[in-house]
Amino acid sequence: MHKNRAEPHTIRARELTVVWLRISLLSFGGGTSTLALIRREFSEKRQLISEAEFSRTWALCQLAPGINLVALAILLGHRLARGWGVAVSMLGLLGPSVLVTIVLAAGYSQLRASPEMKHAMVTVLPAIAGVGMATAVKMVLPVREQLLKAGRACYLLHAALFVAVGVCALLGSKTLWLLLASAAVGQCFHW
Repeated sequence: MHKNRAEPHTIRARELTVVWLRISLLSFGGGTSTLALIRREFSEKRQLISEAEFSRTWALCQLAPGINLVALAILLGHRLARGWGVAVSMLGLLGPSVLVTIVLAAGYSQLRASPEMKHAMVTVLPAIAGVGMATAVKMVLPVREQLLKAGRACYLLHAALFVAVGVCALLGSKTLWLLLASAAVGQCFHW
């Protein structure tokens, strides 16, 4: 058991609801900012899940079809509070953000042709990319520590895999095949 990992059923329904509502209402900027908020709330701030376990859970979500953040909410909700945790997590994550998105989309449709809005949309992209990079680095660090403990060869293999998959993704390879190939290479190495 991780020292900073809470046992399942240790979070109250009200607290879990408040956490997901806060994430839902503050997660402007898309998936990367939402992921950063989820990680910060559950791993850093409340220490309900270790950073390494959060990274592994997020990696597992990458293998599921559909919306990865929904899968993450389901897994975290189940881990922390079983059935009711799943329901609270789903409703808390999706409910408020759907309503805010509807209101913002209506406003955007009225303002999208303005020069100010066009400029704002172009300048937001680097900020979102920066949030995504920061979140990725924070999620890789715990895994990096585990790889260093496993030995230099294991660390170098994973570093090479990181670069190779990144290049293949930039060249347009399908994500599912990259994930499956990465998992296969990792399994072959660990046997």
